[in-house]
Amino acid sequence: MHRPERVITVHKRLVELRKGVLVGPLFRYQEHNSSMVGQEEFGMDIAETSFGGAVLAVTLQLTAQGEPTLVFVKDRRSSVRLCYRLAERLHLPPAQQTIEQLAALPPHAAGPHRFKIG
Repeated sequence: MHRPERVITVHKRLVELRKGVLVGPLFRYQEHNSSMVGQEEFGMDIAETSFGGAVLAVTLQLTAQGEPTLVFVKDRRSSVRLCYRLAERLHLPPAQQTIEQLAALPPHAAGPHRFKIG
């Protein structure tokens, strides 16, 4: 028996997403599910530091508060640089399963940063 396919559309997120911008020491946002508008103050004036420093500081603060955090930067190079800077400061345990999976890949598959893993 053939069942017709259905498109399922979900507009609510299971975890609330705050979409916003940093202005000085304030993060002004709108929540995705509730459309509530708000702001949160950070302990530093973002305008007084470099963009990379601001992204690093805010990411570290949100992570310390236990907030799930997605960071979007302009290119792969910026992403890799930010990842290394975060890894140096977060002191998280190694992701052993991921390290093992990457180690099993051929050298070209993990890219130029493979030798730094593990």
